[in-house]
Amino acid sequence: MVGIHGIGGVGKTTIARAVYNLIADQFEGLCFLDNVRENSIKHGLVHLQETLLSKTVGDSSIKLGSVHEGIPIIKHRFNLKKVLLVIDDVDDLNQLQATVGGTDWFGSASRVIITTRDKHLLTCHGVTSTYEVDGLNKEEALKLLSGTAFKIDKVDPCYMRILNRVVTYASGLPLALMVIGSNLFGKSIEEWESSIDQYERIPNKKIQGVLKVSFDSLEEDEQQIFLDIACCFKGYHLSRIKEILFSHHGFCPQYAIGVLTDKTLIKINEYGCVTMHDLIEDMGKEIVRQESPEEPGNRSRLWCPEDIVQVLEENKGTSRIQIINLYCFKYRGVVEWDGMAFEKMNNLKRLIIESGSFTTGPKHLPNSLRVLEWWDYPSPSLPIDFNPKKLVKLELLGSCLMSLDLFMSKKMFVNMRVLNFSDSQNITEIPDLCGVPNLQELSFCNCENLIKIHESVGFLDKLKILYADGCSKLTSFPPIKLTSLEELKLSYCGSLECFPEILGKMENVTSLDIKNSPIKELPSSIQNLTQLQRIKLKNGGIIQLPSSIFGMKELRYFIVKKCEGLLLSKENEGEAQMSSMVFRNPIDFLDLSHSNISDEFLLRGLPLFANVKELHLRGDDFTILPACIKELQFLTEIYLEVCENLKKIRGIPPNLETLCVTDCTSLRCLDLTLLPSCTKECRFLRKLFLSGCDNLKKIKGIPLNIEELDVECCISLKVIDFTPPPACTRECRILSTLNFDYCSDLEQIKGIPSNVGKFSAINCEYLTSECRSMLLNKELHEADGYKLFRLPGTSIPEWFEHCINGSSISFWFRNKFPVISLSCVFAGLELYAGVWFTLIINGNKYLSPHIFLADLSSDLLCICDHIEELFYDLVLSENEWNHVVCTTSWVPQPIKQIGIHVLKQGSNMEDIQFRNPLLLKEKRDFHNLPTWGKKKRLVFVSSRK
Repeated sequence: MVGIHGIGGVGKTTIARAVYNLIADQFEGLCFLDNVRENSIKHGLVHLQETLLSKTVGDSSIKLGSVHEGIPIIKHRFNLKKVLLVIDDVDDLNQLQATVGGTDWFGSASRVIITTRDKHLLTCHGVTSTYEVDGLNKEEALKLLSGTAFKIDKVDPCYMRILNRVVTYASGLPLALMVIGSNLFGKSIEEWESSIDQYERIPNKKIQGVLKVSFDSLEEDEQQIFLDIACCFKGYHLSRIKEILFSHHGFCPQYAIGVLTDKTLIKINEYGCVTMHDLIEDMGKEIVRQESPEEPGNRSRLWCPEDIVQVLEENKGTSRIQIINLYCFKYRGVVEWDGMAFEKMNNLKRLIIESGSFTTGPKHLPNSLRVLEWWDYPSPSLPIDFNPKKLVKLELLGSCLMSLDLFMSKKMFVNMRVLNFSDSQNITEIPDLCGVPNLQELSFCNCENLIKIHESVGFLDKLKILYADGCSKLTSFPPIKLTSLEELKLSYCGSLECFPEILGKMENVTSLDIKNSPIKELPSSIQNLTQLQRIKLKNGGIIQLPSSIFGMKELRYFIVKKCEGLLLSKENEGEAQMSSMVFRNPIDFLDLSHSNISDEFLLRGLPLFANVKELHLRGDDFTILPACIKELQFLTEIYLEVCENLKKIRGIPPNLETLCVTDCTSLRCLDLTLLPSCTKECRFLRKLFLSGCDNLKKIKGIPLNIEELDVECCISLKVIDFTPPPACTRECRILSTLNFDYCSDLEQIKGIPSNVGKFSAINCEYLTSECRSMLLNKELHEADGYKLFRLPGTSIPEWFEHCINGSSISFWFRNKFPVISLSCVFAGLELYAGVWFTLIINGNKYLSPHIFLADLSSDLLCICDHIEELFYDLVLSENEWNHVVCTTSWVPQPIKQIGIHVLKQGSNMEDIQFRNPLLLKEKRDFHNLPTWGKKKRLVFVSSRK
């Protein structure tokens, strides 16, 4: 472990990042855990552990229950792994103990870099190798300042004197140099002189004073926005900060944010979040603290839990307070107050309470509020004298509200944009919202006792977002005509059987996703969602589709999954009108998986989706894929996985490219002669997946242009024939992958093409000798291109000239790497085997891509042709002999034999040796010496001719 320590802003993280990027390629696992201090406060130590595991292991689903649970998991995942970790900005020993408790947690040669302001933390953790970061020297500081201030390397000599003056003032602190340089970008020499004069007038040369000069240069509005971010909103996403600042100040903050960014007071990171250096944040908070060092109630902003609780419990609030932000996780205690603390805060604009519990609800709230966010609001109602005409956002998640009586009055709330009272279990009714004409977001998710929604909700013409998920007792939804609506959520409404009627055109909704709501019918008025592109219904009841859905011009994706059934409309459409709808219907992705799709539905329904390109019917109940599917001219992919009742396929679309019929246990015969004749120019079926079809006995007419065929675990299949018709030539074949693994009754494979790339028949014990001879034909394996063959076998073919009993074989070559085939026999132990081929060239190890993972119940023969195509960027000795060891990696099964065949075409046989050419030369030289002296004993690698 290595510790980097120093004052804030001196460059600890920058150095750690540079070292990390420089040596990262030498490690198996990597993690740069930044902002540990901040993240541990916001999210806790468990979150740090989860982030460390997620970044290093690559599994974002890891969830831990406690720090103690995480420690052994980190040890287990890393103790055999060479990892590089950076733990950045540590301020508590517990953070190190939770993430990098000891060197024995990690594999040999691992490296852990820790950055902190506190050297004592490193000592306490037993870190003996430490580095204190000093400031930049004059040359480095001048280069940094010039790059920041002028954006070019070569600076006008006229500026050199003033640049040297700034460097002297900054005393090598990078952050100060960057801030000053940014402030003076594009300024004249006179402006530089004036500014540095001002900087130098600041007493003592602390960073706090330097940064405050940048703050003082801002306009008043810019200063207020900077203080808002520094005190309360650092780390928030830029879009949320813009919304917060707009609601608070009443004007768009975009320009001010640009000014702050230009002055390096804030930065926008790669995730779109607003960040700032700790020292800049501290500077902003100190400015606010200095407004009243002893009395928090006289400050403009309160963010520290202790200060907020003191003001509330002691009723020391004043009109100076504009923002109170009790952030989530920062306070877990109980606020013992009388509810009157807000009485004197008549300038309070933003009240955010996301943590803590209160002994009573507020008896007064100031009418000056623009934003009120209070999680677990403790009172059954808002104060009776509360008249928030300026309120823009009201968010009371998990509140104790009994009703929304605030809106039952005749008052108008023209400024309100956001109304959210999700998880409020006592609310039973959404009242008349006519008094909120400018509402843009309305959310009442998980209000489990909500039973009624006033019809006015359906006519809020400014509403963009409407979330009603999880209202389990809601049985109906009023008709809607929400012309601005963009998002509508109605999932997990366990009693909602009817989708709302749509009374007029709504052009902004593009996606409709409803899960776990037993909706029985989509209304014909759904066509008024004129820009709808995607419908997804999941875990619903029996759904009846209106005929109008086939006339929706923008609808591309139609997904009904895990529903009880699907019915077509009972409306009596004229034949001509229905045909016109079908012609216009653009749906090209259709997924009706696990929805009890019947034979009758397919007969009537498939022709209605005339333009579909991809069809999913996984786990459905139909027994026949009807002949009418041939009429779907654009259909290229069909997926029929786990259709256990499927017995016949009577039609195949003419342009089908992928057919997946896996685990269809009732299917006995697949007739592919239904396809049109293929040519080189017109390739139809390319990929055919039939694995797990236990009773499949025959495949008729495998098309010439098939590229990939997978019949794994088709245990009733005995013969498969690739022989082309007499009129065709074998050059038509473009087959790349054949998989017959675990086809336990397979005996014969006829007409296998020479250009197959991957062939696998693991545990196919009944292959005939004629079939084996065809698969092991030397000419087949010497054909151009990489090939991988796997089939049962106990010995390497005779045409492999160099073989040994063992797990590795070596040879020497010079100049060009030879063209070779490598063969291995693996002993069957009924264990899973993961196989990678490995070349060790002159001591350097090269690992191939993963070859296969299989359960070997019997001996397996593996042949890899043109193995050189698996390896790239080989480091070879020029004009000298290179020593190569061929072996495999990560194989539980022992290797019984390994052999090499050199393909003479493409290899110079004089440049490859299976005996050490250096020893052979030494032997010849030895025989030319006088007879005195001892002879050296030569060891030869056995070979077979």
